[in-house]
Amino acid sequence: MMQLVKLVFWVLLCQIPAWIGMNIVQHNMEWYHTLHLPPFSPPDWMFGMVWAVLYVLLGVSGYYLIRRGVSSVNRKAMWIFIVQLALNAMWTPVFFGMHALMLSMIIVLGMVLLTGWFMRAARPVSRAAVWLMVPYMAWICFAWLINASVWLMN
Repeated sequence: MMQLVKLVFWVLLCQIPAWIGMNIVQHNMEWYHTLHLPPFSPPDWMFGMVWAVLYVLLGVSGYYLIRRGVSSVNRKAMWIFIVQLALNAMWTPVFFGMHALMLSMIIVLGMVLLTGWFMRAARPVSRAAVWLMVPYMAWICFAWLINASVWLMN
């Protein structure tokens, strides 16, 4: 039962960036559609679908990291995970809310670097936690490319 509670906690924790961003995105789609977007930018509907899956994978990764408890072995990786999740939660308000294209690009770069650091720090604790982050890492690298292109094109 305790393992289920931990899993639910981490999955819900990783939903916070989505909850923060939903309203902001909805109120700024008109602005977003005025931007020059790169030709490889996915359609709007794909972003929500991909993020829904990624936030669950993030939560399961966090769970695998601490499923045996927090210790000196996994504490560093846990904090890196939480900081990168906080950056993730900041991106939408910065990009969509503030329309700060360069700052949002820097935030995504921070997410990429911290995710790589997390994957390295988590490897001795849980390879499953690391593998669950691979799709997230791929997507945020792609997101950085889109964000950088939007910044350059606008």
